[in-house]
Amino acid sequence: MKELLRKSLHLLALLLLPLYDFFGRITLFKLIFISLLISLLLEILRIKRGWLFGFEKLARENERKSLGAHIYFLASSSLIILLFSKEVAVASIVSFALSDAAASLVGRSFGKRRILGKTLEGTFAYFVISSIILSFFFPLWFSLVFSLLSSLLELLDIPPDDNFTTPLGIAIFLLLGNTFL
Repeated sequence: MKELLRKSLHLLALLLLPLYDFFGRITLFKLIFISLLISLLLEILRIKRGWLFGFEKLARENERKSLGAHIYFLASSSLIILLFSKEVAVASIVSFALSDAAASLVGRSFGKRRILGKTLEGTFAYFVISSIILSFFFPLWFSLVFSLLSSLLELLDIPPDDNFTTPLGIAIFLLLGNTFL
Protein backbone atom coordinates (compact mmCIF):
# COMPACT_ATOMS: atom_id res chain seq x y z
CA MET A 1 0.00 0.00 0.00
CA LYS A 2 2.86 2.38 0.86
CA GLU A 3 4.45 1.81 -2.55
CA LEU A 4 1.15 2.45 -4.33
CA LEU A 5 0.78 5.73 -2.43
CA ARG A 6 4.39 6.70 -3.21
CA LYS A 7 4.02 5.91 -6.89
CA SER A 8 0.64 7.64 -7.19
CA LEU A 9 2.52 10.89 -6.56
CA HIS A 10 4.29 10.26 -9.88
CA LEU A 11 0.99 11.08 -11.59
CA LEU A 12 1.64 14.72 -10.68
CA ALA A 13 4.11 14.71 -13.59
CA LEU A 14 1.08 14.79 -15.89
CA LEU A 15 0.58 18.40 -14.79
CA LEU A 16 3.95 19.40 -16.22
CA LEU A 17 2.82 20.22 -19.75
CA PRO A 18 -0.16 22.41 -18.75
CA LEU A 19 1.97 24.11 -16.09
CA TYR A 20 4.74 24.70 -18.63
CA ASP A 21 2.23 26.19 -21.08
CA PHE A 22 0.58 28.33 -18.41
CA PHE A 23 3.62 29.66 -16.55
CA GLY A 24 6.40 29.40 -19.11
CA ARG A 25 9.85 27.91 -18.69
CA ILE A 26 11.45 30.36 -16.27
CA THR A 27 8.49 30.63 -13.89
CA LEU A 28 8.05 26.85 -13.89
CA PHE A 29 11.76 26.45 -13.15
CA LYS A 30 11.43 28.87 -10.22
CA LEU A 31 8.38 27.03 -8.86
CA ILE A 32 10.10 23.66 -9.00
CA PHE A 33 13.32 25.07 -7.59
CA ILE A 34 11.44 26.69 -4.68
CA SER A 35 9.69 23.34 -4.11
CA LEU A 36 13.12 21.72 -4.04
CA LEU A 37 14.43 24.20 -1.46
CA ILE A 38 11.38 23.80 0.79
CA SER A 39 11.52 20.01 0.47
CA LEU A 40 15.24 20.03 1.22
CA LEU A 41 14.67 22.08 4.37
CA LEU A 42 11.94 19.67 5.51
CA GLU A 43 14.20 16.70 4.74
CA ILE A 44 17.02 18.18 6.80
CA LEU A 45 14.63 18.75 9.71
CA ARG A 46 13.33 15.20 9.33
CA ILE A 47 16.80 13.66 9.29
CA LYS A 48 18.48 15.86 11.92
CA ARG A 49 15.57 16.54 14.29
CA GLY A 50 13.33 13.58 13.67
CA TRP A 51 10.45 15.79 12.58
CA LEU A 52 8.33 13.62 10.35
CA PHE A 53 5.60 15.89 8.96
CA GLY A 54 3.68 12.73 8.02
CA PHE A 55 6.44 11.61 5.62
CA GLU A 56 7.01 8.39 7.54
CA LYS A 57 4.01 7.00 5.69
CA LEU A 58 5.86 7.41 2.39
CA ALA A 59 9.51 6.84 3.32
CA ARG A 60 11.23 3.62 2.42
CA GLU A 61 13.42 2.02 5.06
CA ASN A 62 16.62 3.08 3.24
CA GLU A 63 15.42 6.72 3.20
CA ARG A 64 14.91 7.02 6.95
CA LYS A 65 18.33 8.61 7.50
CA SER A 66 18.98 9.98 4.02
CA LEU A 67 17.37 12.28 1.50
CA GLY A 68 14.13 11.05 -0.03
CA ALA A 69 13.84 10.25 -3.72
CA HIS A 70 11.69 13.34 -4.30
CA ILE A 71 14.67 15.62 -3.55
CA TYR A 72 16.67 14.04 -6.35
CA PHE A 73 13.70 14.12 -8.72
CA LEU A 74 13.00 17.82 -8.02
CA ALA A 75 16.71 18.64 -8.50
CA SER A 76 16.79 16.77 -11.79
CA SER A 77 13.52 18.34 -12.96
CA SER A 78 14.82 21.82 -12.15
CA LEU A 79 17.97 21.27 -14.20
CA ILE A 80 16.08 19.70 -17.09
CA ILE A 81 13.58 22.56 -17.32
CA LEU A 82 16.37 25.12 -17.13
CA LEU A 83 18.69 23.48 -19.67
CA PHE A 84 16.51 21.71 -22.25
CA SER A 85 13.76 22.55 -24.72
CA LYS A 86 10.13 22.22 -23.68
CA GLU A 87 9.68 19.05 -25.77
CA VAL A 88 12.73 17.32 -24.28
CA ALA A 89 11.98 18.53 -20.74
CA VAL A 90 8.36 17.42 -20.67
CA ALA A 91 9.06 14.13 -22.47
CA SER A 92 11.97 13.16 -20.22
CA ILE A 93 10.33 14.10 -16.91
CA VAL A 94 6.90 12.63 -17.66
CA SER A 95 8.28 9.45 -19.23
CA PHE A 96 10.58 8.86 -16.27
CA ALA A 97 7.93 9.55 -13.63
CA LEU A 98 5.29 7.26 -15.14
CA SER A 99 7.73 4.56 -16.28
CA ASP A 100 9.44 4.46 -12.89
CA ALA A 101 6.08 4.08 -11.15
CA ALA A 102 5.06 1.27 -13.51
CA ALA A 103 8.41 -0.50 -13.07
CA SER A 104 8.13 -0.42 -9.31
CA LEU A 105 4.52 -1.56 -9.12
CA VAL A 106 4.92 -4.33 -11.72
CA GLY A 107 8.28 -5.41 -10.32
CA ARG A 108 6.98 -5.65 -6.75
CA SER A 109 3.74 -7.36 -7.76
CA PHE A 110 4.85 -9.72 -10.52
CA GLY A 111 8.64 -9.67 -10.56
CA LYS A 112 10.30 -13.07 -10.51
CA ARG A 113 13.55 -12.69 -12.46
CA ARG A 114 16.11 -10.34 -10.95
CA ILE A 115 18.79 -8.44 -12.83
CA LEU A 116 21.11 -5.89 -11.18
CA GLY A 117 18.86 -5.75 -8.11
CA LYS A 118 15.71 -5.01 -10.10
CA THR A 119 13.19 -7.25 -11.80
CA LEU A 120 13.09 -8.01 -15.49
CA GLU A 121 9.30 -7.65 -15.39
CA GLY A 122 9.59 -4.17 -13.87
CA THR A 123 12.18 -3.16 -16.44
CA PHE A 124 9.89 -4.37 -19.24
CA ALA A 125 7.02 -2.32 -17.77
CA TYR A 126 9.37 0.69 -17.69
CA PHE A 127 10.21 0.15 -21.37
CA VAL A 128 6.56 -0.19 -22.44
CA ILE A 129 5.32 2.90 -20.59
CA SER A 130 8.34 4.94 -21.68
CA SER A 131 7.72 3.94 -25.31
CA ILE A 132 4.09 4.99 -25.09
CA ILE A 133 4.87 8.36 -23.45
CA LEU A 134 7.75 9.21 -25.79
CA SER A 135 5.63 8.31 -28.83
CA PHE A 136 3.45 11.34 -28.06
CA PHE A 137 6.50 13.54 -28.66
CA PHE A 138 8.65 11.64 -31.17
CA PRO A 139 8.31 9.09 -34.02
CA LEU A 140 7.70 5.51 -32.86
CA TRP A 141 11.11 4.16 -33.91
CA PHE A 142 12.80 7.00 -32.02
CA SER A 143 10.62 6.35 -28.96
CA LEU A 144 11.46 2.64 -28.96
CA VAL A 145 15.21 3.21 -29.28
CA PHE A 146 15.33 5.86 -26.58
CA SER A 147 13.01 3.92 -24.28
CA LEU A 148 15.44 1.01 -24.50
CA LEU A 149 18.33 3.33 -23.60
CA SER A 150 16.26 4.84 -20.79
CA SER A 151 15.36 1.37 -19.46
CA LEU A 152 19.01 0.37 -19.40
CA LEU A 153 19.94 3.61 -17.64
CA GLU A 154 17.24 3.05 -15.00
CA LEU A 155 18.38 -0.55 -14.55
CA LEU A 156 21.96 0.58 -13.83
CA ASP A 157 20.81 2.74 -10.89
CA ILE A 158 23.68 5.24 -11.24
CA PRO A 159 24.52 7.30 -8.09
CA PRO A 160 23.67 9.54 -6.44
CA ASP A 161 20.10 8.31 -7.09
CA ASP A 162 18.23 7.04 -10.14
CA ASN A 163 15.59 9.72 -9.58
CA PHE A 164 18.30 12.25 -10.45
CA THR A 165 20.46 10.50 -13.01
CA THR A 166 17.80 8.72 -15.07
CA PRO A 167 15.59 11.72 -16.00
CA LEU A 168 18.69 13.80 -16.69
CA GLY A 169 20.16 10.97 -18.78
CA ILE A 170 16.91 10.66 -20.73
CA ALA A 171 16.96 14.40 -21.47
CA ILE A 172 20.56 14.17 -22.69
CA PHE A 173 19.74 11.12 -24.86
CA LEU A 174 16.72 12.88 -26.37
CA LEU A 175 18.69 16.06 -27.06
CA LEU A 176 21.49 14.13 -28.76
CA GLY A 177 19.01 11.99 -30.68
CA ASN A 178 17.09 15.04 -31.87
CA THR A 179 20.32 16.76 -32.86
CA PHE A 180 22.03 13.92 -34.72
CA LEU A 181 19.24 11.66 -36.02
